[in-house]
Amino acid sequence: TPPAAADELILYMTGIPAQTMLNDEEPGMALEITRAAAKRANIKLDERFVPWARAVKTVEKSKNAIIIPFSRIPSRERRFVWIGQLYALKFGFVSLDTSVDDKAAARKLERIGVWRASSMQEELEKDGFQNIVPIANDRVLSHLLIGRRINAWYGSLTEAGYKFRHIKEINRAKIRFGKPVREQPVWLAGGLGLSRYIALKLTKAMQSLETDKLITPILSNYVFSLLN
Repeated sequence: TPPAAADELILYMTGIPAQTMLNDEEPGMALEITRAAAKRANIKLDERFVPWARAVKTVEKSKNAIIIPFSRIPSRERRFVWIGQLYALKFGFVSLDTSVDDKAAARKLERIGVWRASSMQEELEKDGFQNIVPIANDRVLSHLLIGRRINAWYGSLTEAGYKFRHIKEINRAKIRFGKPVREQPVWLAGGLGLSRYIALKLTKAMQSLETDKLITPILSNYVFSLLN
C-alpha cells in the first residue's frame, strides 16, 4: 500500500538566536526539535518567519498553525493548545560593565529593553516596571545595548549567549550576564481550533524523541557558556 499522505501545518516563528533561525546549518534548537517531531508524526511543515506579535495573533485564530518557542503563561493558558514542552530557558538581565542580578537592581535603571508582545514584557509590566522599552527584534536590542541606548536587556540568557558570541572582542569584554532571575519551560503550541488528532500525533512524536534521547544532543549544540 502507498504511504499515507502527510498532514500539513503552518509553523509560525520569529528569528530568535539559538532557537529559531533562517540558517540551514544552525536552524536553532526549537526549530530542530519541531522538525524532527513533525517528521516522526508524518506532518509537513510550511515554515514562516514573521514578527512575533503577528505570529501569536495568527496562530491563536488559526486551525492549522503552530508556534515556537512559546511560554506557557496564565494569560495564554486557555487560548492555545499545548502540544509539548521543548526545553526550559533561564531568564535574566544582560548589561554592560556591571551585572544586573535581580529585579530590584533592574528597577533602578533608566531603560530596559525587552521583546515586544513577549511573555518577558508581560512579566515586567505585571511586576510594575515603568522603565521598559519594547523592541521588535533582537538585532535592534543588541545594537541599543552596545550603543548604550538601553541599560540592560531582559530575556533568555541562552539566546543572549548565542547572540553575543560573535560580536567583536572589544564589546564582548564589556558584556555582563546577570544571575538567572527565573527559569521557564517553552512549548510547541497551536490555536484552539487545531485538530486534537494532529496535536496528539505531535505530542507522541515529541515524547518518542525524548525516549530515544535525541533532544539533548540538539540542545548541546546551542547552549554556550556565558561570557563573564
